[in-house]
Amino acid sequence: MAQTIKLDHIHYPAIMPILNQWQDYLISERRASKHTYSAYMRDVSKFLSFLCEYKGVATDKKILENLKPSDFRSYLAARRRDGLTPASMARSFSAVRSFYKYLRRMNLKTMLLMPSIAQSLNAACRDLLAKMMQSVV
Repeated sequence: MAQTIKLDHIHYPAIMPILNQWQDYLISERRASKHTYSAYMRDVSKFLSFLCEYKGVATDKKILENLKPSDFRSYLAARRRDGLTPASMARSFSAVRSFYKYLRRMNLKTMLLMPSIAQSLNAACRDLLAKMMQSVV
């Protein structure tokens, strides 16, 4: 069984309790492999850190609730500039989607109950994959 990972939470202290619960969920309920778990934690941590730098303030629930498709596209573009392969980018985005699904599942008060967040995630992913396919051709 995977052990919890100590995260550098300087960019998102308000999210740490939720992130710790998600860690426990990945390990105990989803029974994610240690590689999947480690990758997901790393990817969501990078996403939250990116949001802090991109928005200019520490990431909190309000920021997560108000993201737009352009915010997700900017994150994916930044990851692409980091040199991620298409497979790694898909996994990275899958981790973010998994985190958002967990938030919705836990029915955190106003957290991501709006279908527009799911649509934003899907639209950003579709757009990025289309651009990646065009660059390959």
